[in-house]
Amino acid sequence: QRVALLKGERQRDPASARERLTTALPDLPAKERAELAAVLTEGLSMADEALLVALCKDRGNDVRQTARALLVQLPGSAATQRAIARLQPCLEKPATLKSLLGAKWKIDAPQAASDDWKADGLEAERPKNDSLGERAWWLYQLARQVPLAWWVQHTGMTPAALLQWAAKTDWNTALARAWLDVLRAAPDTAWCQAFLDHWPGKTLRETPAAVLALLPPAQREPYWMQTLQQVSAAKAGGINEVAEQIVPACPPGHHVSQPLSLLLLEKLPLHLHRHTLS
Repeated sequence: QRVALLKGERQRDPASARERLTTALPDLPAKERAELAAVLTEGLSMADEALLVALCKDRGNDVRQTARALLVQLPGSAATQRAIARLQPCLEKPATLKSLLGAKWKIDAPQAASDDWKADGLEAERPKNDSLGERAWWLYQLARQVPLAWWVQHTGMTPAALLQWAAKTDWNTALARAWLDVLRAAPDTAWCQAFLDHWPGKTLRETPAAVLALLPPAQREPYWMQTLQQVSAAKAGGINEVAEQIVPACPPGHHVSQPLSLLLLEKLPLHLHRHTLS
């Protein structure tokens, strides 16, 4: 109820909602602080920077992560500008002549962690259970504090071209993970479609379903149709995969399009023996 109230107030009067949130936060448990802080994405503006900076020092880890993810969406914030300044030296721009001859951007991970990283939530020590190497861990952290739009503007590459470029570097996993983290916090249609069309494969623990869930149902349908069209008697598992995505995407009162409905009906008999859809 608090989340719904705050979301509605953010849509009507962002400043009043921010003031209400600031007053209420000290008395709430960490989980609720994180859930309410996430509502600031509604009507997010530079006016929220001071509150987000304060939340970056919150005693709750989820609250700090939420605040930092929102600061990434403010290109003019001091935190984002510091992140860009840290990342830029890792990118090497091809000279004009080399660029005309087809030379590509080059990226290299930092050689060492800086003393000022901790203030912005960057950890020099890699978690023991993380699959990234030390330098890749540093690059991943830097990249996930930079807006996706910056990569497009700075390199002149489209999201699809950036994913294809990253796949040919030594740091594909670090970059793909970072970009997906930023994308989750602020879904962008072009980036979602780029990920779905150029999925980084086994470099990510997630599946394309994680990105599909960020799109409105109507924009997910072409991908559902594509999966269903490949379903056969020998490979009926795709029906279950699509069904598991459609059900939460279409709450009561909503429905998929007629073409997708017809395709589902055509393929469903292949899967009726599966108890999961009985």
